[in-house]
Amino acid sequence: VVVVVAVVIEGRAASAAADATSPSVSVTAEYTDVDVYSVSVNGAVWLHSSKATKASANEKVYGTSDKSLVYQFTNKSTGADNLGDYSTVRQVFVSNDNKFSFQTFIRSYNNVPLVLLGQTYETASNGTNTSNKDDLLSVFPSFQLTNPPQVSQDIGVVSFKGDMAASGTECFEWKDIGSKIGQGSKDSGPTVFFTKDLTQSVVVSSFSNFMTANQVVKGGNLDFGVMGSVTNVPEGYTTMTGVFGGNGINSVMEDWGSALLKYYGKKHRNDYKRDFAMNNLGYSTDNGAYYYYQTEPEKNYEDTVLDVYQYSTSVGIPYKYILLDSYWYYKGRDSGVTLWEPLPYVFPNGLSNLSQKTNWLLQLHNRYWSSETAYAKDNGGEYEFDIDRSSHYAVPTEQKFWNDLIAEKSKQGMFMYEQDWLDDEFDNLDVMYESPTVAHQWLSQMAQGAGASNLTIQYCMSHVRHILQAVEFYEVTNARASGDYHPGNTQWNTGHSSILTWATGIAPSKDNFWSTQYQSGTYYDGGTANEPHNRLQAAMSIFTTGPVAPSDKVGASNVTLIKSMCTDDGVLLSPSRPATFTDATMVYEAFGTDGPNGMVYTTYSNIGSTKYSYVLGVSLVSSYNFSLSEFGYYNHTDEFAIAQFNINGGSGVDVQHVSGSGSITLSSCGLTDFQVFVVAPVDSTSGVAFLGEPSKWVSVSPKRINSVSSTSSSLTVSVSGAPKEIITMAFATSQSTTPFMTTCTVPSSGTVSFIASSSSSSASCK
Repeated sequence: VVVVVAVVIEGRAASAAADATSPSVSVTAEYTDVDVYSVSVNGAVWLHSSKATKASANEKVYGTSDKSLVYQFTNKSTGADNLGDYSTVRQVFVSNDNKFSFQTFIRSYNNVPLVLLGQTYETASNGTNTSNKDDLLSVFPSFQLTNPPQVSQDIGVVSFKGDMAASGTECFEWKDIGSKIGQGSKDSGPTVFFTKDLTQSVVVSSFSNFMTANQVVKGGNLDFGVMGSVTNVPEGYTTMTGVFGGNGINSVMEDWGSALLKYYGKKHRNDYKRDFAMNNLGYSTDNGAYYYYQTEPEKNYEDTVLDVYQYSTSVGIPYKYILLDSYWYYKGRDSGVTLWEPLPYVFPNGLSNLSQKTNWLLQLHNRYWSSETAYAKDNGGEYEFDIDRSSHYAVPTEQKFWNDLIAEKSKQGMFMYEQDWLDDEFDNLDVMYESPTVAHQWLSQMAQGAGASNLTIQYCMSHVRHILQAVEFYEVTNARASGDYHPGNTQWNTGHSSILTWATGIAPSKDNFWSTQYQSGTYYDGGTANEPHNRLQAAMSIFTTGPVAPSDKVGASNVTLIKSMCTDDGVLLSPSRPATFTDATMVYEAFGTDGPNGMVYTTYSNIGSTKYSYVLGVSLVSSYNFSLSEFGYYNHTDEFAIAQFNINGGSGVDVQHVSGSGSITLSSCGLTDFQVFVVAPVDSTSGVAFLGEPSKWVSVSPKRINSVSSTSSSLTVSVSGAPKEIITMAFATSQSTTPFMTTCTVPSSGTVSFIASSSSSSASCK
């Protein structure tokens, strides 16, 4: 039997960083025989099938290779979903004992550069597990690793893997896939395959049933399917793997994420920006914080937090909420949660009292549930739980529990529920990886409970599968995107993980930090811990667009540094998009050439239709010429003004002027002398470039800037701030190498305008 069916989709990356002149990328998937198929990019085969389709059912393994899974017929159909019209080609198989039916399919969309390769259990089946959650109980698709893409240049790989929203991501060459690609229950995640010149890329990723979808390297193949530990598969259970085409790495990931979000139709990429924590400065007591399992001498936590409040108020630090970590509630065996209520010696007057006295909202941390939890009916409580007495973990299984739990705490001041230890709960509770539905139900009920009280959720210690699953949950707004903070460590680097979180509509959270180097009395490292890179910690925090929450000792804060991230009333001055590694940075990681030897990040702020861009250079071994084309600027006649501000004052700053074909020289640097450049267009009407606020890391933030407009003689910038806030803004005229600055005081209305004149190189307030 020979079946030849081809589906071709053409598309070009549509993200803000995409090259407007980049070529369209066509993605082709075709069956050429029974269980023989391939995926091509621009006519060249990139992914060759291995003819390894199989499925476990009723204590047996059926496969096409030994003909125990017997081909029946091929059919075609059409349909439509949130991504538009599509066509589907299916191959139908029946087991040789006629007890089991299985289908594979290829689906293509008319207007999206996406191919879905899926498998469906047409017969409900028990006895499916292989007793290995890092293996597969079914396989389709399966691609040969020994047969690389048929192109004339090297292929690089970005494997999004690791806990904390893919903080273990690696970049490497195709030849290293077998040893470096993420796989199994803990590390399965999206993979980008890209040509070295970045003109062609594909994202290969699970596209449904994320909590049970695995990818595994086996026998020289990259296989996709259902996690091997699942004990039963219901009728109609479908697992899909998507192959999405585009250009670059950031761009193709962003467009893949847009397709994923649109497919599920639950939220949009920027929905997370509504969250209170994404807009307001907070204070943290998470791991690494000065007051993590440590209080002021001879005081309880309640009095310590009140001391933080009194101190911050006295010095003008505008905290608006506090993160309370795991020290405040009841824990039992193996430190699992037994009762999510405040311990009387921690907060003797309760959470409501704390919130009312400080006028701070509460982000409340939670970890995994103990098998001894007082909420479970098996332990005398009110709610259904699935309890594993051997691992001492438990999971709630009814919606009412989550509704009641979160509603009660919302009345006490909670605005965000933080679910930590997601990986431990998933990895250690058998039912999570043995059931085809419980893990999804757990996250779904949690989200619905938060939604019922109009609260948001932060994920922490997530596998990549948790991040992918969150595309279905409007309530999940942010996720920890690097390891726990410890004074002096390097968890500020979210360059890879922010690509994944931004793509899937979640803000990356960098965690807390100390704003000064030395804070006496800490118990970390025997009292010797210190933070030598506090400026870098602050910069990377605000450039994430996620929560920003310092964690200083009372009396030990660098007030100026903290306020470099926010307005006087605590509004975070973040960019429009999280800072991520540039494509060239990842090319160098993969090949050791053609990019910076170090870390280069970019992001931007959109003010109306105008983009103000930022490039950050960190730990560069040698200098690097950063081309403005890496921003996506391709109108070579445009003029841009480039400035590097001293964050604690803007005097003596030189301004460079380049066209869209120009570049910025990033000097070699370490962690203390890292570089931040703002790139602002010179307005073609007024001849003035708006460089923004020199005392802020994000000098032009959409949280501060309402609008920018111009006439032939002037540029007007409308600015928001706290009443009586004193704001200095910087401007430059065309070809001028010295900026001019003007200071205005915000009136009671909360809005002031700066009017900059090109002829006088000065500005006024209105």
